[in-house]
Amino acid sequence: NEDGTWSFSSQYNYTWIWSSLTFGVTVMLGAFAGKIMKEGKANRKKVVQILLLIGLLLIGLAELWSLQMPVIKRLWTASMTLLSGGYCFLLMALFYYTRGLNWLKVYGMNSITAYVLGEVVNFRCIAASVSYGLEQYLGNYYLVWLTFANYLILFLLLRVMYKCRLFLKV
Repeated sequence: NEDGTWSFSSQYNYTWIWSSLTFGVTVMLGAFAGKIMKEGKANRKKVVQILLLIGLLLIGLAELWSLQMPVIKRLWTASMTLLSGGYCFLLMALFYYTRGLNWLKVYGMNSITAYVLGEVVNFRCIAASVSYGLEQYLGNYYLVWLTFANYLILFLLLRVMYKCRLFLKV
């Protein structure tokens, strides 16, 4: 306006601002977890304790906040951000404790490739042609097999890239 104040159209939807903030928090939680694990390599037990504590704290905060702002995944509300972050911290603590993170490096080092291949290429077709005739034995679980095989083929491709030290970056 001429007087220097801001005014928006009444039809303008402001939800993108809030969803951008929650996306930023999600990214920062992931970066924070990575920093904790990277800096705590010398004391794995302490790292696990910190990850568990933060995970439980985030879940508690999400449950408390859900009294005012419900947990809605589709809208990715702030309480949903904290809840999913808490679950991720708990899972990260479990994987870090069991040293089960190595297979996740295969995905993490080429996450863009994994995303693009997963969206563009349907490896289920390959799995279906290789496992032709299995449907009569698996019945309704044949679709589960195809989905599993789809991700297995993707993982094997990413693993070859990882072994060859081929990492796609932006």
